[in-house]
Amino acid sequence: MTNKYRTKEQIAKDDLLFSTCYVCGDKLRASKQPRVSAKKCAECKGDGQSDNAEVKKLFKQLRAKAIKPSEDEMTFEDNPRAVKEKDYSRFFSQSISNGKGVDL
Repeated sequence: MTNKYRTKEQIAKDDLLFSTCYVCGDKLRASKQPRVSAKKCAECKGDGQSDNAEVKKLFKQLRAKAIKPSEDEMTFEDNPRAVKEKDYSRFFSQSISNGKGVDL
């Protein structure tokens, strides 16, 4: 008679094995249900959705040519003029009073 229950080691091994996309290797988002088979990430699922073989081929080519942004492109420097201007949208610099002299 075989043991029908999995050990903690087997569960941990399966968790590591099935926690990444089997196509690209990216980490999958967490789920409450334990995964018992290999899954694709959202990007890989979307690439294979089309019935047109040419579109699938195009997606694979574009994914292979993916450009990673450099470090200097990852930072954002605001325009000096924008830093000096006032922001008038939904910003109240004074307290609101109810007309009876009591501030809210």
